[in-house]
Amino acid sequence: MSRLQKKAWSSLITITICSLICLICFSFMVARNAKGAHYLLICLVAGVPTGLASMFQELRFQNQLDEREKMLYQNANQWSVGALSGYLLVFCFSVFFLVGGGGQAPVWLFPGMLFSGLFIAQATHSTIILFQCRREQDDA
Repeated sequence: MSRLQKKAWSSLITITICSLICLICFSFMVARNAKGAHYLLICLVAGVPTGLASMFQELRFQNQLDEREKMLYQNANQWSVGALSGYLLVFCFSVFFLVGGGGQAPVWLFPGMLFSGLFIAQATHSTIILFQCRREQDDA
């Protein structure tokens, strides 16, 4: 198993665990009808350092890839962006047509849209990498 495949599996497992934790926290906040800037501050204090650390780790990982792996990674990125764009398009128009132009959509839909879109994008990215690596192994 190549390091790209290991990274894809670890990313898939990590995004699944993080999505479940976010879903639990998000459900708790919706159930409590949580309001206030202190919840936003808590999310920012936890999220910004974590996001920056993962971004720098990802850049370090990408610098270690060879040309073939970079090509697979870029192809997976294109699929991921396409899946995220398609998902957001379908989600936004679905809400528009279900609620109507003059209706009001619940506020909790928008963070839900964001988190589920990020999950779909990362899951697509990891799955495409695994499929491409598997196809290369079958061709060899």
